[in-house]
Amino acid sequence: MRSSVPFRFHLFRNLFVPTERFGEPFIEMLAAGQAGPSIDKTDEMGALRWIASRPDLLPLLLGQIGLSGTVSVDVGVTEPFLPRYRGGDIDLLAIPEKDPRCTVAFQAKRFKVTLTGAGEQVSLEGAKIDDLVRQCNQTVQLGFHQVYGMILVMMDGQNHPAASILHHGASDLTFRRIYLFVKHASLDWRVGIVFVEIIQPTYTNLAEFGMLAVGIDQDAHPIEQSGDFSEKAALVADRLRRKGKVYSIQLPPLYGAPIPVQPTEEVGLRLVRRPGSQR
Repeated sequence: MRSSVPFRFHLFRNLFVPTERFGEPFIEMLAAGQAGPSIDKTDEMGALRWIASRPDLLPLLLGQIGLSGTVSVDVGVTEPFLPRYRGGDIDLLAIPEKDPRCTVAFQAKRFKVTLTGAGEQVSLEGAKIDDLVRQCNQTVQLGFHQVYGMILVMMDGQNHPAASILHHGASDLTFRRIYLFVKHASLDWRVGIVFVEIIQPTYTNLAEFGMLAVGIDQDAHPIEQSGDFSEKAALVADRLRRKGKVYSIQLPPLYGAPIPVQPTEEVGLRLVRRPGSQR
């Protein structure tokens, strides 16, 4: 088992300042009127819809798994890929415009980290990971080029004691617990694993101010799609394009040291195994 997972972080802030205020000596970035609901109220599909609607965040996820250029994206997809008799859906679907033979499917599960007086709490439910394994393994059988299991680590960090908002996410100890829990699952060997952290560092609405971090723990093994399956993917991509669900994916280059100390694209490491440990 690897000792660390490389993450890329994106700290974002949407701030509109009218030109008439440019001469003011002080402009408050975190106004009380911008307070929003806690991320704790967002489920996994809500989180995926949020990511899929953000052209500034999608490249961090899709770019890291190797996609680039124009990509059609949708959430909660069923037709025409799933048999009519089967329930469920494809949580997140990405179809490259230039080559629909390289369609990528994601199945996701959320792990909510809660900050209490006793520290960080996270519920590791066996049924949840069993569902993820079943969904990923069934999705591989459908014939997609690549399939990823997505672990959504989500935390409301507005009451975190750290002075820097860059450190208002889950601790390495909590991440290690989640990581080891997931790695014990019996996923099909072709399924990749991606960890996505979504952090609400202040009381501000997550749509206005937050942090997204993406770490690829295991690349999905590519499978050659059949011609019929790729034709279906091309038709879906065309439909999504007409709906405006198409994005330009370009992973930004890295700047600076491999430590997330600036609100730009950086790399950090999540420790998942203690030095000398056999686990």
